[in-house]
Formats: sequence, structure tokens, C-alpha cells
Amino acid sequence: MSEPHNLQTYATFGVINAFREVVHALRERNKADNAVAVALERIHRDEQRIDRCLGKPVRQLDILEIGGGQQMERARYFGINNQVTAMDLDVIPCGFDLGSYLRMFQENGFGRLAKTVGRKLLLVDRGKQLAWEKALGITNLPTPNFIQGDICHAIPKSEAYDLVVSWSTFEHLSEPKIALQNAIRSLRPGGVLYIGIHLYTSNSGHHDLRAFTGFPLPFWAHLRASTSHLIQPSSYLNEWRLSQWRALFVKEAKGFEEFLESYGSEQDLTSDIRSELSEYSDEELCTVDAFYVWQKPIA
Repeated sequence: MSEPHNLQTYATFGVINAFREVVHALRERNKADNAVAVALERIHRDEQRIDRCLGKPVRQLDILEIGGGQQMERARYFGINNQVTAMDLDVIPCGFDLGSYLRMFQENGFGRLAKTVGRKLLLVDRGKQLAWEKALGITNLPTPNFIQGDICHAIPKSEAYDLVVSWSTFEHLSEPKIALQNAIRSLRPGGVLYIGIHLYTSNSGHHDLRAFTGFPLPFWAHLRASTSHLIQPSSYLNEWRLSQWRALFVKEAKGFEEFLESYGSEQDLTSDIRSELSEYSDEELCTVDAFYVWQKPIA
């Protein structure tokens, strides 16, 4: 049975969480250069994987990003040398378009509106954009095309893109199989799919916003019977495990390549936690991000 269409997203997680995230962003504002450096290093890693699969550099391509997010950082990066369309379930205002802010309030609630306006008024987003421009040596990041829609229900144009990418979005989808089929359908023959999934079984797989804003939570708290009551997920999670993602790609994208990233999380997996989580493998507990790259057959 599929989940309801009106799922909780990061745009609808309430005023308190929105305030918490804005305050955290303010505290971290002076670290924008470092945050961008880390993000850029990972984008370059992903771009190299895509290059190898494509057999050429990511240049002059039509790209679709599923789940671009409010700041659309990766979409803007790839937009320097490509034509990029970002698709997101939530409203993403551009500039001072008051109509888009009204739609954000109507569709995503006051929490999202407060967070977005707060970040802009306090110049948090502008500071981050300047850090990106400095790191890339450009004066103005391009603004991607934007489509508001749910990849599980709003099917992109068939065979319209050379590259379809997504980071940390598929774990929030109620129907990952349909989403993947729609993504593949939108690819041209010879085009490449690159999907990154933040695993539910990772230490931060609960997506409790507090863990990303400096609030201490027990390691793997959402999976442990002794601590699961402490967790407050900030958006819908389908709770798929690594074996389920692998089975999906085996069925829908035969011949894919998988990359697993742990980012040093192994050091936090103590013997006591291992004992309490004996039903999970070390691989699925320590993998933070699983990436899948696949090229659509030409014929």
C-alpha cells in the first residue's frame, strides 16, 4: 500500500524546527567557506564517477536534479556548464517574487516561510552563495529552471535529459520504485542516472533535524529499543534498508555500479551498540550514503 501523497517534508516540519535551523545557520555563517569546500570536494567526487560512466565530461548536457532543495547548490554548480532543471516537491522562491512566497505559505506552511524569509533577511543564504562564488572563481551562480512536483506522481518529459541526478531524496519518497522508473523514463538512451541515498540504517538516518544543528543524540538512536523514543524525524522516511535499495536497482537498472561512503562512522560503532543492533550488518550501520550510477542502454 502506498503512503499518502501529502507527506511531511522539510518544508512542513513546523516553526520550532525552522527557528532552530535558522539559529544554527547563523552560528555557522562564519564557517561557510569550509562548508562549501567540503561540499565541493564531494561534488567533484560524484562528477568524476558520472564522467567515467558517460565516457566524457559533464558539459553541455541537459540535466534533471530530483530534490534540488531550497538553495539548489548542486544544480547551480552543474548549471555553470550545462542546462539544469531542478525538481522539488516544495515551493522554492526566486528573488523577490511575492507570489511564490504566498504559495510557499499556502502549500508548505508558516514554518517553511519563516525559515526561508529569516535566512534571507539575515543574509545567511547570501553568505553561502558568496562562498560558492569565491570557491568557483565566478561572480554569479546560474539559476536553474525549476519544476515543482513529486517524482512519484509528476512524470518528467520522456527522454528529455542526458543526466538525471539526486542526492538524499529517494529515502524520503513513498514509492521509490515508481520514482526510479520515472527518472529512467526521462533519460535519453546513453544517458546516465546518479542517485545518492542517505541510508536509514546510518547513524543519522533518522533525519532528526536536531542532530544536524548541534543537538547531541545517542548514536544510532532510532534503531535501538533503548533510545528510539528520543527521536523526532523531521520529514517522512520510507525506512528502506541497503538490501532493498540493491534489489530495486537490480530490477530497474541492471548493470549499475554502487559506491558506499562511511565518512569515518565506524569509529562510533562500539561493541555495546553492535550487540544491541545485532540484526543489522556493520556495512549497513556504517554506510552513510549509498550511490548508484547507471547508463541507459542505447538500444
